[in-house]
Amino acid sequence: MRIGIDIKAFKNGQTGIAKYLHNLMDCLQKIDLENEYFLFEPRNVPYNITNNKWQKVTIPTRLPGIFWQQFILPFYLKRNRIDILWAPEQIAPVIYNGGVKIVTTVHDLVVYRFPDSCQKSNLYIQKFLLPLTLKKSSIIIPVSNYIKNELLDKFTFLNSNNLLVITNAGPDWLTPSDYNPKKRQHFLLSVGNIEPRKNLIRLIKAFEKVDDLDLRLVIVGPKGWNNSDFYAAIESSPKKNKIETRGFVSEEELKQLYLTCKALVYPSIYEGFGIPVLEAFSMDCPVLTSKDTVMEEIAGMSALYFDPFNPDSIAEKISQIINLPHDTVTFENQFSWNKSAQQLLQIWNSYKI
Repeated sequence: MRIGIDIKAFKNGQTGIAKYLHNLMDCLQKIDLENEYFLFEPRNVPYNITNNKWQKVTIPTRLPGIFWQQFILPFYLKRNRIDILWAPEQIAPVIYNGGVKIVTTVHDLVVYRFPDSCQKSNLYIQKFLLPLTLKKSSIIIPVSNYIKNELLDKFTFLNSNNLLVITNAGPDWLTPSDYNPKKRQHFLLSVGNIEPRKNLIRLIKAFEKVDDLDLRLVIVGPKGWNNSDFYAAIESSPKKNKIETRGFVSEEELKQLYLTCKALVYPSIYEGFGIPVLEAFSMDCPVLTSKDTVMEEIAGMSALYFDPFNPDSIAEKISQIINLPHDTVTFENQFSWNKSAQQLLQIWNSYKI
């Protein structure tokens, strides 16, 4: 079998989709020694190939990535005799696909649920091309049952038999041997891109309501987009001296923050999965997060939940957690990148698409 993968997501660096793709490809390289893989990209980006059945196919262009995907990629799929194309960014070639079978991952339906939180360019691309991609796809991979149900509700033409949930996963981190929960410090941690959907302005308002002058808030993540109101909210906050933004941090720095904070506060109004929740649990870090979202599917009874649209509700849960002694996080982790890669491999090998 000749498997094509659209890896243009790597050009955007440390996005959630890029991490998703990187983790699954690393696992596939280890477990699949039979199929051939062709990694298609519009420009050369670093990715370490260790499997001799894998190769990169760089197709240089000055066109935007979406035009490269729709008008150039299909001809290279045919030229390389690709059997299956995996589209991990939930958009695939729809006008002409070179005769290949398409397997598409769907991460979220935010353009339909919260369009005001989306960049205009992405909003138009997704609303136009996602329905067409779903119709072209032989198999659709929602990253959670939450997203599967949303797909079936939104797109009545879909057949549930063609939807196979293959989840994201967290890192294989383990708490260090010298970990001491008594050394946790008096600060809250928030992790994620600085953008409207992450709901950080309401988090700041909630933080201001907490009656604890010593509590700090550390916000970690790339700058994202449309964040001027967020930075203005910090600047005008009466607690601005207690709020710290660190931008993108290394994995080791992030692990240390999870190990030493009082809790992760993850107030996102909408996610397809929510990897920071699993990162926190792996480091014995309590989690406060949004109710009525996918986080309930991921964290179950192991997290404290608040109404993400109500700063008073967020503040109430923050006050609750900071006044409790640290208790070991009890979480049964059912998510694994290797398990998800095995499920992908079953799709390739069954070829019942």
